[in-house]
Amino acid sequence: MPLNTRTIQSLVKAQQPGMWAHTRGLYLVISVSGSATWALRYSTKSGKRRVMTLEPFTSIDAGKLKALEMDALEYRKTIRSGGDPLADREAADIKAADETKRNDQTKIDRETFEDVARDYVTHHKSEWKNPKHAQQWENTLTTYVYPIIGTRHPHQITSDDVLLVLRQPYEKKGITGTLWLNARETASRVRSRIEIIIGAAKAKGISNPDTRALWRDHHNPAQWKDNLAHWLSGKQSKGHFKAMDWNDAPSFVRDVIDKPDFSAKALAFTILCATR
Repeated sequence: MPLNTRTIQSLVKAQQPGMWAHTRGLYLVISVSGSATWALRYSTKSGKRRVMTLEPFTSIDAGKLKALEMDALEYRKTIRSGGDPLADREAADIKAADETKRNDQTKIDRETFEDVARDYVTHHKSEWKNPKHAQQWENTLTTYVYPIIGTRHPHQITSDDVLLVLRQPYEKKGITGTLWLNARETASRVRSRIEIIIGAAKAKGISNPDTRALWRDHHNPAQWKDNLAHWLSGKQSKGHFKAMDWNDAPSFVRDVIDKPDFSAKALAFTILCATR
């Protein structure tokens, strides 16, 4: 006889282990721990016996029981036509897992330096006491870094790439030079921030089995010691005044001599600086 709702409720309440047949292969399964589920028990056309879990037991009434019976009936139709519902479900689960893994890998493969940097700033800005600090990070990266290496994958960035950032053209007070020579403090901060971002990307990537190989034997290309220090020596450019045309020197000297605080030493030094 099929189970009725009162019997089902009693069995679940008693937590009595076993498989209790209802109809059309539908079973109430109670485990040793007392948890209850609904399952379908059947044999394939090849004679293979199968038990497929349908859903956990939550509550029961006449409507719910009827719905479970209809589900079992549909599965029976598939089995009679030669199908195997459990094998189909397992194949679908494997396909879904593979798809999820491919999507995750695609995301990892497409994650750029800019993606990592923006993510890093977002996660740390609440920890920085001065709001301007986060703004400075965003401004320097947006202005000097993203246009050059923003679309590169962090593990593919080289020291040459970092040097391109630090040696990009930069004009200061009319003097054309590089970011490193004309704005040393800004350039140093840019280099440090590139190093931090790549380090953060490596920390996350090396802990993931799917990306660990990308970071094997990786050395941070923005590291200063034993790396960029060998290529970025030299003093910061202070700028120079344009040298005086020698034809203007006589009138300049007369103007200096007429000054109240004139002295021979001052005149000699002034002429040296103006005509060198």
